[in-house]
Amino acid sequence: MTNIEIASYIKGKRILSIDFGLKRIGLGICDPMHIVVSPFNYLMNDENSIIKIIEYIKYESIGALVLGYPFRLDEQETEVMKAIDDFKLKLQEVTDLEIFLQDESYTSVSAKSLQFQIGTKKKKRRDKSEKDKIAAAIILQEFTFDSDKCPVIVVGAAVIRVDHFIL
Repeated sequence: MTNIEIASYIKGKRILSIDFGLKRIGLGICDPMHIVVSPFNYLMNDENSIIKIIEYIKYESIGALVLGYPFRLDEQETEVMKAIDDFKLKLQEVTDLEIFLQDESYTSVSAKSLQFQIGTKKKKRRDKSEKDKIAAAIILQEFTFDSDKCPVIVVGAAVIRVDHFIL
């Protein structure tokens, strides 16, 4: 799909983003107008992950999914890439929603930087689940930004536009 087709498809839909990890899965969510993107939740990556995501899809009236994917310049496939491909196939088996892939390169580093910049206490910054949720929000923010929007990320009481924080 082109960016114009994607923008048309996602118009007016809430989107759930997924930062897939071998241990944890971070989730981000946005409003139907794609103005506000928020870290949503995290899941332990286990046999119930897909079921929980489907429950979120139903409960939150999700219209599309964005799955973070570590695109590489050298095009070599990694263990994580294989796991993400398998995860995507499992999701496709249980939902009719469109699943878009978004480059997740450096989102964990960006999430850590963002936590520091907004003054998150050191103890909370050590909590990897918080970083995973924020990384998922960054993935979604970048996806909606690529689709001709510029949403803000809301983390706690802080509201950050993508062009206002330094990585």
